[in-house]
Amino acid sequence: MERFLENAMYASRWLLAPVYFGLSLALVALALKFFQEIIHVLPNIFSMAESDLILVLLSLVDMTLVGGLLVMVMFSGYENFVSQLDISENKEKLNWLGKMDATSLKNKVAASIVAISSIH
Repeated sequence: MERFLENAMYASRWLLAPVYFGLSLALVALALKFFQEIIHVLPNIFSMAESDLILVLLSLVDMTLVGGLLVMVMFSGYENFVSQLDISENKEKLNWLGKMDATSLKNKVAASIVAISSIH
């Protein structure tokens, strides 16, 4: 009975895989919103006030920081809690991949939240 419960708990980590995939869909939505904002501001760029342009640029920086946060949480969370990523040797590998444990992820997320909230 104990072995069954332990195996079931260990296998339940795979329930997180769709959650991390959902974060990749959120990243796509964020990228679409990013480019929508650029397309929206380009025709008006010469008639905009400087303060309005700065606000738009800060919004773009904000979206970029959130996107980076999503990537960090997706990859390191998947590697730490679900399974190691099998990336072929001929593909570019992120140098921090596989080196970020839960504590360093928490610290990076906290630093990202501070950076994002400082923009607002």
